Amino acid sequence: MNIPTSINTIIEQQPYPFLFTIISGSHLYGFPSADSDYDLRGVHILPVQEVVGLQTRNETIEVSEVRESLEIDLVTHDVKKFFLMLLKKNGYVLEQLYSRKDSGGRVLTKGTLGVEYHKHEPQRASTNRS
Repeated sequence: MNIPTSINTIIEQQPYPFLFTIISGSHLYGFPSADSDYDLRGVHILPVQEVVGLQTRNETIEVSEVRESLEIDLVTHDVKKFFLMLLKKNGYVLEQLYSRKDSGGRVLTKGTLGVEYHKHEPQRASTNRS
């Protein structure tokens, strides 16, 4: 399947990195019509500053727009919300995971996530007894 450049553009313009994004709907199942929209689904990762606190923010991002005569519908959920839905065996979430493997779903991503590891050296207590 050829991915229109406007789809990659809308993914790249989102404020948070993605764990994954996929094409869903009629394009995933192989029966798009000439005027079918592109349904994009995925999981985004919020920065710690937005996760820690008393207020929940940006758990779901929804973007619907027309670009280059293509109607694009993007819906992503924060990692926490996605995994909570997964634990409840939510069909919407299961479709996203299994469609990538079983139906030939194309995985689209904003980029890879970098992880920094910091080596921690414990300080030993001084054995110098004066």
